[in-house]
Amino acid sequence: MESIKSPGIIFYLSYFYAYYIPIILYVIWLPISLYDLGKRENISKAVSIIWTCFIIIVPWIGSLVYLLAGKSGIPLHFRLGLTLPGIILVILFSLFSTFTST
Repeated sequence: MESIKSPGIIFYLSYFYAYYIPIILYVIWLPISLYDLGKRENISKAVSIIWTCFIIIVPWIGSLVYLLAGKSGIPLHFRLGLTLPGIILVILFSLFSTFTST
């Protein structure tokens, strides 16, 4: 009779990180996006309200789109350094957990 093999620690860690990295990125990106949006004086209140609703209603994508395409007051190198590694991590851990599933 063949015994059932345990998936192993790598399997559990890949699922753990694939699940929690988007949540952690949201917790980091949301306040930065809203803070930057609140400090901007070169946009109208209506545009600010639309961006705020977009960031809150579409959580992960809203913050990402604002930071990359919203003409934020944060310098470009900082925005890219804040967003691109997170996107790469999410893709890598999602692919890894997909291919290591039993």
